[in-house]
Amino acid sequence: MVRVRLESWSEIGGRVAAARERAGFTQRELGDRVGLHRSAITRVELGQRQLDALELARFAEALGRSVEWFLTRPLVPIASHCIGLSAGQNVPRLEDELERTSRDVELPTEIG
Repeated sequence: MVRVRLESWSEIGGRVAAARERAGFTQRELGDRVGLHRSAITRVELGQRQLDALELARFAEALGRSVEWFLTRPLVPIASHCIGLSAGQNVPRLEDELERTSRDVELPTEIG
């Protein structure tokens, strides 16, 4: 599978917002963890504030993600597996596990 890189700060901000929500953090809580004010988190999520490499690394650590996760689009096959699941199932957790598994087998698949 080919990973598609994000092309705008608003897309990266959307990934930050999605990871924050899945982690169950408010903007203030995430800000406390990464050393930024809540208003800066809002601007990041809206794509109005860029992140440097060190900040992105702090976000990744605080949210339990890889830096790459914030810079690439979710894999399409993963989203398709979750369509039609009932509301009672933990779809975000399932999506996370499917994505981790997919990325774990991606390299061996590419090299044969």
